[in-house]
Amino acid sequence: MDWINADFSHLQPYSGTKDKVKLKEFSFSNGNVASYMDGGDVALNSSLGAWYEPASDERFVVYQEAKNGRLKEFSLIDRTTHDIVSTSDAKAGTPIAVTNYQGTAYLYYADKLDNVRRVTKSSGQWGSSQIVRDSPPVGDNQIAVVTANGFNHIFYLARDDTVDSRGFSHIIERI
Repeated sequence: MDWINADFSHLQPYSGTKDKVKLKEFSFSNGNVASYMDGGDVALNSSLGAWYEPASDERFVVYQEAKNGRLKEFSLIDRTTHDIVSTSDAKAGTPIAVTNYQGTAYLYYADKLDNVRRVTKSSGQWGSSQIVRDSPPVGDNQIAVVTANGFNHIFYLARDDTVDSRGFSHIIERI
């Protein structure tokens, strides 16, 4: 499957139940739909973050688990799920954004106090979660991240009581 033409942004109720969902992948190149994690532990209405690791030709999806609210990583190649242990502080329904730069994955999410947090994955291991400096509290919306020129650019709408006249918060983090 061509990674560039894949979309991971779809969670669907599983077998008509309200509390089970499955991950679906749609290929824009051929119209095929693949289902993963049928009856898995994905929290209903979880955000998703996805990235591609060119060195190993692997695709990954990060989601929030239903049981404990921790973030988890799912590998589409070997279909395994791994806890991202340092994310047990993620707020319910946390926004998730991921980018990959030179073999390091950068995962951004909101903790229970609405802080923007970052955790990195390098050499196959997730590190500790860190608060992103100088970032206003996250509102109940998405986080987006893009890497350019050695910086991660993080975009989101801050919590209502901290919004400034510019609208989007744009945090620039050297990587």
